[in-house]
Order: sequence, then C-alpha cells, then structure tokens
Amino acid sequence: MIERMDDVPAGVIGIRASGKLTKDRSAWKRFAVVTGVDWIAKSMRLFAWMVPGEVKVFDMSELDKAKEWVVT
Repeated sequence: MIERMDDVPAGVIGIRASGKLTKDRSAWKRFAVVTGVDWIAKSMRLFAWMVPGEVKVFDMSELDKAKEWVVT
C-alpha cells in the first residue's frame, strides 16, 4: 500500500510504502518512484536495471496513476 504522509515539514512530500518484503528478488514485480526532483527521476531511470522487477518513474502529479500501475 502506498500512502501520502501529511505530517511532514513544509516543502516536503512524504510517501509511506507498506507491504511484505522478501529476500527473493524475483518476487518483486513492480517498483514505482513518484518524484518531482529531476535528479532522482534521472537516477532511477539510469539504475533501473539494478532493481528487480519493472521500474517506472512518475511525476508528482501522477501519484494516483503510480498507485494503480504498481498493483496491476
């Protein structure tokens, strides 16, 4: 489950991800990164090959889309 955290300082967006994590990397299906920071988005795209499963980067305005994508 992905939840937006409202109890963070001004100018900060917090996301809480929960669920079962396993050592079996093959069990990881999808990994969504939601950010408005350009260097984070570029870094995730650059190093996506290192993350098990499928990685997709979303803009802050696409939070709902990211949540839907990660569970389908």
